[in-house]
Amino acid sequence: MSHQPQISVTITQIVYDKMTVQVHSQPVLQSHLKYSIVTKENRLVRKGYFTGSEVQLRTTHLEDGHYYFNMFIEEELCSNICFEKKSSVVSELVLDYR
Repeated sequence: MSHQPQISVTITQIVYDKMTVQVHSQPVLQSHLKYSIVTKENRLVRKGYFTGSEVQLRTTHLEDGHYYFNMFIEEELCSNICFEKKSSVVSELVLDYR
């Protein structure tokens, strides 16, 4: 039977242009932490890996909506967190020329 690793991860819950990921579990900080971002329909939109306790991910290419951030250690899912992507406030400005 496989033992699922337990780690503490926090992410930005409402994302505009960048998402911050923080890992709070010391034993895994030396590992390559794999991640993926998937849609609610489980369609993969981004994947990669990082080391250390914090990383910022650019999310400008994502459409507005709800996504899941998945964290893996040794191919085992150890964290699955929902977040919302919103358009940047700057892109929502409407200029009124008179």
